[in-house]
Amino acid sequence: MREMWGWPETREMPEVVESFDYLIRTQFSFQVDEWALSCILDGLAEQEVNVNAYFHTKLDKEIHLVKIVLGSSTSEKIKDLQAFRRVMRSYGLPFKERQVIQVIKLPAGQSGQLNDLFGALWCELLVESMYLGENTNVFLDTSDLERAIEKLSEAVLVLCPKRY
Repeated sequence: MREMWGWPETREMPEVVESFDYLIRTQFSFQVDEWALSCILDGLAEQEVNVNAYFHTKLDKEIHLVKIVLGSSTSEKIKDLQAFRRVMRSYGLPFKERQVIQVIKLPAGQSGQLNDLFGALWCELLVESMYLGENTNVFLDTSDLERAIEKLSEAVLVLCPKRY
């Protein structure tokens, strides 16, 4: 369809992100019920830990899947990561910890940016999740962090072909 309408399969990123500005961040993920989620969020607030990005979806009647990135939009502090681990351990709750990409400096109000990111990756990598955080930062959880950075760092972003 893109070719039929004359739309290219490649698209240059907006000037502000041609260099693909990103940070590597720590993402925590866990599955809990409402009571536990409320306790976790309260525990983080009590320890003055900022939640920079938050993804939450209900898996079934009782269980919620949560992915959370802590700290500011520009950095994460070891004390915040340790505070999260303490809160989770105090309730005996399991969690996973992994590195994700935080895409920074995406200009607000510009259409197509999410597809630029997702569209460049989905045919080569498993995009586990993609969600927004503070200051319109986008967080990418992929099967291969290094390859994702390599793909998104290309001067001309090559989008995966679509079947119509």
